[in-house]
Amino acid sequence: MKRLTICLAATAALALPAGAGAAEQFYGGKINKGGAIGVDVTTVNGKPFTVDAMRYKNFPAKCNGNPSLIGATWTFTNVFVENNRVNVNGSSGGSQILFKGRFRKQNRKLVGEIKEGPSEFEPGVTCTSPKRDYSAKRGDNGPHPQPKAKIHRAFRVVG
Repeated sequence: MKRLTICLAATAALALPAGAGAAEQFYGGKINKGGAIGVDVTTVNGKPFTVDAMRYKNFPAKCNGNPSLIGATWTFTNVFVENNRVNVNGSSGGSQILFKGRFRKQNRKLVGEIKEGPSEFEPGVTCTSPKRDYSAKRGDNGPHPQPKAKIHRAFRVVG
């Protein structure tokens, strides 16, 4: 009977769902020459699997030719991490984003480049940022993406 109990416990442990090793991780950091960034990542067994959302704030840009600080939250579906890299180059709702990154230092750090625009932040107000490098660390400070945001949400602070 003791042997049967041990076998049943071992079988039950093997039957756990594949997602049992999945966890959410937050990477926070800075954008070179101004701005802060936050990235939500789903990991499986400690390795980055998907990038779910990204938010930046106080990012220097030009809006209708004038200096401004911009911020936005982007949510993603099916943005998989392949070979420790993430690559988003697309658009949504008239806004364009370039977001590339590479996980380094045993997945404790995310480094890459980001560029917004041209994007219409308000009716008649188009903003574009230069391409800038960023660096974020797992668990560090940064702007958290809005929970369960479904669309690109942008905001602008006139500089």
